[in-house]
Amino acid sequence: MRQTAHLLAPIVLAALAAACSSSSVPEFSNTYDKDLGRASRQQIDETVVRILNRYAFEVERIEDQTSSYYLLTRWKWREPTDDELALGYTEARTRVTVDARAITSARGDPMGIVMSPAVWRVRLQAENQLRRPMSTEWEEPELTDDFRQQMNQIANDMTTEFESRFR
Repeated sequence: MRQTAHLLAPIVLAALAAACSSSSVPEFSNTYDKDLGRASRQQIDETVVRILNRYAFEVERIEDQTSSYYLLTRWKWREPTDDELALGYTEARTRVTVDARAITSARGDPMGIVMSPAVWRVRLQAENQLRRPMSTEWEEPELTDDFRQQMNQIANDMTTEFESRFR
């Protein structure tokens, strides 16, 4: 009997572990994250700031390296979306980050000068903070559908420009 229990214990533990790992708990997300696809370095320079300005985001910092690019905007104060208002929030602010990494390198020219990378992978992230009436604390709740739609519009504008001009 003791041997049987000893043999069954690993099977029972494995079954419990599988049941726990396959539970259908939805993933909580308080940061918008979207892969914008591939772009040339020139496209990044010409497109990202222009589109962010279109949506009234101000650039706070750009870090421009040989094989990486990082842009951070200031917090943009905005009106809460309808679904954020329904959750009891009365103030909202958003900050956007655009991050690009070189994925291929351009060949040097005949003179031996190495040019910048030819293809970059671009990603957009957005942080969303909300505040309730009479509160001094900013909250970072799960993203609402309306907020995701707003960010999708910005991301889609960039993606469309990258796809239409990438060669």
